[in-house]
This record gives sequence, structure tokens and C-alpha cells, in this order.
Amino acid sequence: MMISTLTLTALMVLTGLTGLIGPAAAGPWGHPEGEGYAKVGYTRFASDEGFLAGEPSGLDFRAHTLDAYGELGLPAELTVIAGLPLVHAVNVSAAGTRYTHTWTGDLRLALQRRLSQRAPVSLGLEARVPTYREPEDYGRVRGLDDVYLEAISAQFPQLGDRNVDLTALLSAGASSGWGWASAEAGPRLRLGGYSPGLYGALNLGAWFSPERLGMSLYSSGNLNLGDAAENPSRQLLSVRASAFAAVPGVEQTLVALWGGGVLVAEHASTGFDVGVGLSRRFALRQER
Repeated sequence: MMISTLTLTALMVLTGLTGLIGPAAAGPWGHPEGEGYAKVGYTRFASDEGFLAGEPSGLDFRAHTLDAYGELGLPAELTVIAGLPLVHAVNVSAAGTRYTHTWTGDLRLALQRRLSQRAPVSLGLEARVPTYREPEDYGRVRGLDDVYLEAISAQFPQLGDRNVDLTALLSAGASSGWGWASAEAGPRLRLGGYSPGLYGALNLGAWFSPERLGMSLYSSGNLNLGDAAENPSRQLLSVRASAFAAVPGVEQTLVALWGGGVLVAEHASTGFDVGVGLSRRFALRQER
């Protein structure tokens, strides 16, 4: 038997796994005014254990995510960043019953400023804002009986905690004609009764053929700070390896394949993902 509902949802367990395709992303370098970067990608994530309100659900978990992401350089060394995923997520019981959600996830908005022309160092502020509600909210809209809905509501994958996260980030990097390295870290304020945390990420990459063929390794994680809060706050460490190549005949465009997963987690699923994506650098105006 298949049970499904349409909900607004976020792939929170993959926080930090939507690593950028290739070195064209801003990182600490930012973008000149009027120039930017865009990508679209698909990722499939699989775990043997889903989570509900920070506790194991006893169900297998699968998620298919289409992600749209963009960056644009603004005046005064500013870069604006935005991203929004569309997620189809599934919990599967031992009997094969499927409980699904499909909708947009957390809206990611960020603004960063490069602090020095001599060195790639940037300071930024990022917000992640939920665009979803709980499964039972949509069930009631669709006319499901409340008694029946309450009995099965815990079976649906809870991918978001309906919470706003604010992260202040300091990022720095170095690059050459054959490779690059960048890192970012900063405090994360989690509203809604969740513990604050410390977020960090590392991105390493190299070209085998300059601007045509390369690979990168991206890792990110979140560590809770202080005592346990009212709600269980997830901690996780993720790693992703990507290989990318220039699209023949299309300038400034890369196609990428990646794989990785959440290796260590608390109050969140561990599992593995694979994906494919397309990225492109662009300029809104031509230089004179």
C-alpha cells in the first residue's frame, strides 16, 4: 500500500552537502559587480534510518533533491547568494509502505563582503528559512480524518524542524592555476529552542587540465555548543567528492558528478548520496 501527502519540506539532514560544483563558486573570493555563478543539480540520498523530532523513526529514508543555486556580485565588494531545493522524500516501512513528501525545502539567503583585495578573505551572514509545514497540516487541508492522520503522522519523513538558522561566517582561501583551497567557519544561531552551534567547512580542489577537467573534496559539519536545549539539535559531519569537466562548445560551463554522505550524525540520519549537476559562470554586462 502506498500512502502519500503533498508538503512543504526541507532536506535538513543534507545541510552542508549541497557543496558547490567546481571552483567557480564565490567562496572567499566573491564576484565582481555584475558577474556571478549559477548551478542546478540532482542528488539522491539514502539512509537505513530516518529521524522524527531528533529520534530514530525505525523506517528507511530516501530523498531525491533538485537544487537551484545562484550568486551575483554587487557593488562595494558584496556578493549575494540564494538557493532553494525541491525535495521528494520517502520513508519506507519493513512491509514496504511508503510515506512521501514533495515540495520546496529551506530557502538559503546569504550576503558576504570581501574584506581585502590582497587576500581572499570574506565575512558573511547566512539565513536558512523553512518553506514547509508539518505533514498533518496538509493532511487536514486534504480532508483526512484527524484520528487516522494522528495514527500515521509519525511515519512521514520529518526533514525540517520549521526553524530559522542564522550563521555568521568568516572564510579564507588560496588558489593557483592548478588548484585551490578554502575554509569557512562561524557561530550558528538556531531559533525555536535549539542549541546554538559552530559550523565549519573545507573545500579542496585541483585541475588536471586547467579550466577543463578537475576534482574537489568538500567537507562540512556542525557542532552543538552548550548544554542540551529544549529540542534535540542535530550534529553531523559530511564529506563529498566531485569530478567535473567543461561542456564542449559551451563557455564557462561545467558538468559534475559527485558522491559522498553524512558519515557521523547525532539526531540526524547518516547515509550516502550521489548526484549530477550543471554550473555556469556569467556576466550581466559586457566590459567596454
